[in-house]
Amino acid sequence: MRHVLSEFKTDRLFANILAGCVVGAIGVIGSISFAAFIFTGELSSHVSTGIGLTLFSGTVFGLVIAFASSYPVSPCFAQDIPAAAMGLMASAIAASMTEAHSAQSIFATILISIGLSTLLTGLVFFALGWFRLGSLIRFIPYPVIGGFLAGSGWILSRGSFGVMTGVSLTLDNLATLVQPEIVVKWLPGLVFACALMIMLRVFQRFWILPAFLAAAIALFYGVLLLSGSSIAAAFDNGWLLGPFPGGLLWRPEHFSLLPDVNWATIVNQVPKMATIFFVATIALLLNVNGMEVTLRQDIDLNQELKAAGYANIASGLGGGIIGFHTMSMSVLATRMGANSRLIGVICAAFFGSSLLFGATLLSYFPKPVLGGLLLFLGLSFLVEWVADAWFKLSVSEYFVVLLILIVIGIVGFFEGIIVGILIGVIVFVVEYSRTEVVKFTTTGADFHSTVARPERHTELLEAVGEQICILKLQGFLFFGTANRLLATIRERADNLEILPLRYLLLDFKEVKGVDSSAVLSFQRMRMLAQERDFYMVITGLSPQLRKTFEKGEMLEVGQDSSGDMVFVFSDLDRGLEWCEEQMLLDQDATQIHRMEPFQGLLYQIFPDMQDVTPLMAYFRRRTFEANTPLMKPGAQSDDIFIVESGEIVVRIPLQTGKYVRLSKMGAGTIIGEMAMYLGSPRAAEVIATQKSTLYKISRRSLKMLEEQNPWAAAAFHQYMATVIAKKLAQSHKFLSSVLD
Repeated sequence: MRHVLSEFKTDRLFANILAGCVVGAIGVIGSISFAAFIFTGELSSHVSTGIGLTLFSGTVFGLVIAFASSYPVSPCFAQDIPAAAMGLMASAIAASMTEAHSAQSIFATILISIGLSTLLTGLVFFALGWFRLGSLIRFIPYPVIGGFLAGSGWILSRGSFGVMTGVSLTLDNLATLVQPEIVVKWLPGLVFACALMIMLRVFQRFWILPAFLAAAIALFYGVLLLSGSSIAAAFDNGWLLGPFPGGLLWRPEHFSLLPDVNWATIVNQVPKMATIFFVATIALLLNVNGMEVTLRQDIDLNQELKAAGYANIASGLGGGIIGFHTMSMSVLATRMGANSRLIGVICAAFFGSSLLFGATLLSYFPKPVLGGLLLFLGLSFLVEWVADAWFKLSVSEYFVVLLILIVIGIVGFFEGIIVGILIGVIVFVVEYSRTEVVKFTTTGADFHSTVARPERHTELLEAVGEQICILKLQGFLFFGTANRLLATIRERADNLEILPLRYLLLDFKEVKGVDSSAVLSFQRMRMLAQERDFYMVITGLSPQLRKTFEKGEMLEVGQDSSGDMVFVFSDLDRGLEWCEEQMLLDQDATQIHRMEPFQGLLYQIFPDMQDVTPLMAYFRRRTFEANTPLMKPGAQSDDIFIVESGEIVVRIPLQTGKYVRLSKMGAGTIIGEMAMYLGSPRAAEVIATQKSTLYKISRRSLKMLEEQNPWAAAAFHQYMATVIAKKLAQSHKFLSSVLD
């Protein structure tokens, strides 16, 4: 609760108040229209009661969601899809009840069926959130979400013309809309929307939208004043929203109507109620997911389901209608600079004042400004998902977005979503394999880079190595597998039984492709890294994969890091080496290229000797400049080298002129012991990448040591056997962790 209350504080008080007033006004107007839709035809005499119910619901939704939502800017009020379904149910009830039933009984049955549908929908929402089923929406393909947003943009754009002119934007009405007396009503709104959209795409400042809105209202009334026209004339000519009903609009009279309810009729409506539950759930999850995509925010879907459940239960008990998060209004409020839960309270206050005193004040809001605001929002969605998406999505994904948009525009919203889901399933079956996305999982305690380190460094890395989580990925990453990967990483980050995660290493060498919805999961992964304070290390990206990540704004174009939490390396070995170096630096350990005096190394090899000076005669000191070869493939292996300082790399040359690095060694490490003991030729090239100092003991010198000081020779061979055994043990440990 302290966290929630802290989110009511804001440094943008004016922006939040203005956004709350604008969103609240739009919500009140929409709620009035929904009531008129439900109580139509023979029920039109009860429209004032319906308006009261929708305003009551809006008041409840605003207050409950303001405190219960996981995202501060989450306006919530009645929605068109469940309102349309309730309208059909109300008409069906009125038609099914014969003349034997009184008008009072018909009205009571409709009123109770509406409240009961809202109450049961709230219980369904809460149950889905309680059992954490909200994440199921993550499996809806990303292009389907894009099509939903594009369709929402079209609905908003089409509705804006109805607000400004009273004439719907359809093919049949095009001739009417181009008439001069109609054009003059929608043209100012179109200019306002286009100018606002261009300004925000160029400058992206939160104060631009509120400033435009205030200037547009002032300009409207300024023109009205200069033209000598009166407010009454503006009402008569359709320039203002009103008039709206005044006075107290809601009373809890549905409880007194219970004796008049025909319960048998309500039971017959159970299938329609079930349809309402399903439609409302899909619409809610799509709205919240659309908020995530558009606002680039990670929102807790299960918490939003529970919050909507609380709100609808309270609304249903008061006889209200179904409502939930409004994606378009959340985007609008955020773009107006709102950043506080205060906006929900302001919306609730708007609904509550309209409920108690009527919506008279809203009557004076200019239609061109409100319509232009809605048109701006609709055009923003259309531009993002029709124009911008062309450069971000594949051809098949873009086709899905357009198909859903066309179906929504021609047939209907819900039909468009169903078509999109079906197309998404087909794309999934055809294009995506069921190969497990994680080939193997291990940690830095079991798997080390090819950098040969002093024993104390190796022991330190093994002690804290589980803070490095290594995931080698494979196959094709898409919305389902990427979401499971995100869940796996979230589980590791939340695991308090082991050392906290510090480095997440994702190797993409065997990944064939990544779609845009998977990139969204990786963006959530990056947000999780920022929240839990661990680094993401990405390795093995092909040029095509890198391009996909750059298009999805996961990586900066041409950069090997994105912010402070994401780093990119060419391969797994170099990425793991960087993680190890950071771990050693955190522990104040010696870096690989720092000097370790050779005499000190001999005391490690011969720990029982008081003076190793006589043994130094068997070793020959060699100094190599940077980029000087020490050994070449196929050469005789008659020497063992011990590195005192510098950096040595073992590599295999390729026909392309590049090299594969097998190992990198620094002070305190040993080179060539296996080949000399086996008597096999050198298998790789060894080169000094920095100025380096090494001590060499040849096969001949080793024989002299065996003859002259057998005890020292035995200690040397024992140390070499230990070094080789540790390397084999480390390989076995890694294989065991992979095959486990």
